[in-house]
Amino acid sequence: MLFKSVSKFQIQSLLPCVEQIARQQKLLKMIKNVLPPQIASHATHCVVSGHRLSVYTDSASWASQIRFFSNDILDELRERGEASLVRLQVRVLISACRQTKAGRKPRLPSEETIDLLCLKPESGRVDDPLAQALMKLGATLRRRAADRAG
Repeated sequence: MLFKSVSKFQIQSLLPCVEQIARQQKLLKMIKNVLPPQIASHATHCVVSGHRLSVYTDSASWASQIRFFSNDILDELRERGEASLVRLQVRVLISACRQTKAGRKPRLPSEETIDLLCLKPESGRVDDPLAQALMKLGATLRRRAADRAG
């Protein structure tokens, strides 16, 4: 397969893509103008699909902050001629560094803590759902600690 130079492509076929990218960059700039500066820096991309505008951010905490301004963003976009956009959706981009953290093993509590969780309630109430849940948690932690040690 030979590398094809950009000048060999038919520019007319790429024109709609270039126009769409330019529109999305313009919308992102409008969105960032509505948001406070510390939040605006975390709005990284936006995509239009029908009547929905999807705004992408780098974490769930910033997504909730952006959602708080969704009505203000939609109002501003309508004022600027984007009346077709009626719904704003905020999505979180999964970064490569977060994907690598998934492989780490959870820390187990100390044996004393596990023993305390496994104790039966002193009141003698075996039907207490919280006491039963704590005992199940203790048994699971004890089993995991034994698997890790052995």
